[in-house]
Amino acid sequence: MTSAVDYLVLGHVAHDRTPAGPQLGGTVAYSSVVARAMGLRVGIVTSAHPADPVLAGLHGLDGLDVHLIPAESSTIFVNTYTEAGRVQVVEGHARTLRLADVPDGWRRAPIVHLGPITPSLDASIRPENFPGALVGITPQGYMRTWDEAGHVSPVPWAQAAAMLPHAVTVLSDEDLGHSEALEQEYAALARALVVTRNYNGASLYLGGVRRDYAAPQIARLCHPTGAGDVFAAALFVTLLRHPGDWDRAMVVAVNVASSFVEYCGDPGAPSLESMRRVLEAPRLRALL
Repeated sequence: MTSAVDYLVLGHVAHDRTPAGPQLGGTVAYSSVVARAMGLRVGIVTSAHPADPVLAGLHGLDGLDVHLIPAESSTIFVNTYTEAGRVQVVEGHARTLRLADVPDGWRRAPIVHLGPITPSLDASIRPENFPGALVGITPQGYMRTWDEAGHVSPVPWAQAAAMLPHAVTVLSDEDLGHSEALEQEYAALARALVVTRNYNGASLYLGGVRRDYAAPQIARLCHPTGAGDVFAAALFVTLLRHPGDWDRAMVVAVNVASSFVEYCGDPGAPSLESMRRVLEAPRLRALL
């Protein structure tokens, strides 16, 4: 379980409580399956209740290893969709993860993805502690808090100035509150910043210079969640294989995410089999 991995991802899995029953969600679940489907050996460091049924979606997959930090509760989300938008409530929270929780054999992974869905990574987990790695951050969890009733609301990313210069950061324009000023602030700080824009594709900032990448039109919407995490994993894997080829990585990521939302019919995080079928989409054959 502690043998070498190519893609290390850290963060809580999500136990999404839905009318159809519990579903596996969260950045860790989505990105790890993408990386494995693209041929990398994946290591996950997460925390949850050991008997949580959603973990079955990750255990036992060849080439995907889970290092579980047991907790009294998993991180549980309840999402309600209203005309005014999504109302999100946290009903449980697993243990905060520390650098000491990462197996020694995994710390030299060539890709390290910090993927918190809540403020679940402590200050010891930062890009500088993985020298030589391509460190990617999807910082949504750093930008969330909740009240005593569990109602989630956005907060500023407190570690942004310290972390952005050392990582490839992927977030959505929604994460930024559609704030052009905040986007420009992050772009000026970042080693590389990617802002995803739903059906409008994504923007890449290198050295503060913006490049836009259009998303292909899709015929249907099968999977409305997780596209940003799918995008990030595809981007990081492609950058590992083609260092410095940002145009190629962005085109691959946009197309993988678009194919995912169009073709994946799984509820919650996709199965490895479903993700492999997504990667067989016609628009991806010439790219992968």
